[in-house]
Amino acid sequence: IPIVFAIGNHDTDVFGMFSSGSKYGNAGQSKVYKYYQGWIEKLWKNGQITRKPREIEWPQNGEGYYSIPTKERLRLIVLNSNIAYMYNWWLLADPNLYHAQLQWLQDTLARAEQQHQKVHILSHIAPNHYSLLPSWSQQFQRIVERYRNTITAQFNGHSHLTEFAMFYDSQKPTEPIGVAWNGGSLTPHSFHNPNYHVAMLESGKFSVSTLETYTIDLGKANKDSSKVPNWELSSNMTEEFKLKDLSLKSLDELVQRMTKSEALVQQYWRYAVKKGPRSLSELSGECKVALLCGIVSTHGKNKAKCEGLLKGTNWSQGTGICAL
Repeated sequence: IPIVFAIGNHDTDVFGMFSSGSKYGNAGQSKVYKYYQGWIEKLWKNGQITRKPREIEWPQNGEGYYSIPTKERLRLIVLNSNIAYMYNWWLLADPNLYHAQLQWLQDTLARAEQQHQKVHILSHIAPNHYSLLPSWSQQFQRIVERYRNTITAQFNGHSHLTEFAMFYDSQKPTEPIGVAWNGGSLTPHSFHNPNYHVAMLESGKFSVSTLETYTIDLGKANKDSSKVPNWELSSNMTEEFKLKDLSLKSLDELVQRMTKSEALVQQYWRYAVKKGPRSLSELSGECKVALLCGIVSTHGKNKAKCEGLLKGTNWSQGTGICAL
């Protein structure tokens, strides 16, 4: 099975540290990047889905991001979003460290557009996560807006939640232009069930048409540790939320429905934590706001969609702090 993976914030020692590829010598993470690149190339040594063996495009700076053109008209772009991580202390030495990666992303998307390719973007930290630098998130939003017809899906991790994030046109907050799917996690941290996704793609368009979540119920598994835990189908997203499909229109309608149904917000929370122990927590008004706005706000200054949605709710926000 072909494997593509993105480097994560725990893949370096010290945790969260991602330097430029060569600028800081042995003090930086150049050895980590080379090790990572070596493993990627080993996985692709037979050219399993590429046009030619080893047809992986690495930027010259070697900072843990790359692109793969597949046999179909689909290009995979794998980012190292950890470079823009708020706990990456190398940013103190070089605040513009991530600029080269965003420029490379823009250039790669422009080439894909010219070649009539569709693109999937993979990165560890989801674009809506608070731990990314606001300036990265704002520029990333601009790139997604420009190439909305080329990018058909994004896939992320980091939060350990099976959540999704919607992108909207900054000038027309009612118009959805993209979606990022979070794969959840195998780790149960914190009080989740482990999971993996199986995503089916629409032929030719490469957008996600079906998303299934498989989990291990740790509560059940721990009752008899002598048995091998079973992976079970936990949910099919279209069935779980009674969606016509997983189009941007349907997902936006789901968000709209959530403003009118606190039970639906609670259901989404159970889905996000994969029906683990945290799913038993009753969401406060603050947490409902955080959950809903987390779906529709892909950077800190992009609040128009969130504020518009909240006008239709009567959720008590109290302190404004979600304690979950």
